Amino acid sequence: MPSLIRHKNGIYYVVSTDKGKRIWRSLRTKNRRQTYQVFLERNPAEVEQQALCLQEAENQYLDYVSTNFSPTTVNVYRNISSQFNKFIGNPRINEITIRDIELYKSSRIRTVSPSTVNHELRGHKAFFNRLVIWDLLPRSPMNGVKTIRITEKTRPYLSKEELQRLLDYTSGTPLHDIILLTVMTGLRRGELINLTWEDIDFARGTILVRSRKNHQTKAGKKRVLPMNTTARILLGQMKGRQGRLFSGERGGLLNGNLLRARFKRTVRACGLDSRLHFHSLRHTFASLLVKEGVSLYHVQKLLGHSSPRVTEIYAHLGGAELLGSVEKLCNER
Repeated sequence: MPSLIRHKNGIYYVVSTDKGKRIWRSLRTKNRRQTYQVFLERNPAEVEQQALCLQEAENQYLDYVSTNFSPTTVNVYRNISSQFNKFIGNPRINEITIRDIELYKSSRIRTVSPSTVNHELRGHKAFFNRLVIWDLLPRSPMNGVKTIRITEKTRPYLSKEELQRLLDYTSGTPLHDIILLTVMTGLRRGELINLTWEDIDFARGTILVRSRKNHQTKAGKKRVLPMNTTARILLGQMKGRQGRLFSGERGGLLNGNLLRARFKRTVRACGLDSRLHFHSLRHTFASLLVKEGVSLYHVQKLLGHSSPRVTEIYAHLGGAELLGSVEKLCNER
């Protein structure tokens, strides 16, 4: 069976065996895609036999993702591929067409949100592009596939008055401290739950956000947040606690789902917007900063967004130092 091999000189060759002797035929090109196209035209049957089945290719890609990305990313891709396999089965990768992707997109939009479909399409694009890089495909079936256009919706967040109502209602409870610290720092729920006193540096006035064995930060990166006066006072009052800043009822890790449910019940009890959820506290942090005139660049850094595009959702709401930026939240309190 002929195979395609790239020589150390950069030229591609078709290598076959005749009576036990290897025969090299030069394709006289260093262009990968052009080479594959010529090989495909000359040896369609061999290419058909050599093409991997989808699930085999996915397993190879999963090994690559496991080596180069966080466990969270691995789980995300595993879920994406599982949904795709349920729809398309296990064909050879060179049999998957743009039409197949479009049909999959149409099928998924009936059961999940447009943003979820777009998220999955981006995962498929990364997968097929990697197969092209590995010379397993001449081109990606994702080429020409468009994501679903999503009408921007305003994300719910708390006004200063609503935030105060929430804090008054939870006064004297651990939830009060959780809400206040989240709004003053923009921490994600998982980041907050996994904070320990080793992450708090009162001398420098900073909070270290980093990955743990049971929790990976976004993209596996750590970041250092400045404490404003309100956060510093709150943490100073909590200083006597041991281990993590916030613990469960029996002293173990605080359950994120229980925290989310407790917050929703509190929102309803306060008569606030029913769309508000725990992550809305992070939106509140960002929205209040932008309203105070803090630049989107600084908001991006504080939130830990890898791309400014994510932060631009707050642009409609509208400091040389980040500490000066978060200090604005302490005004009028």
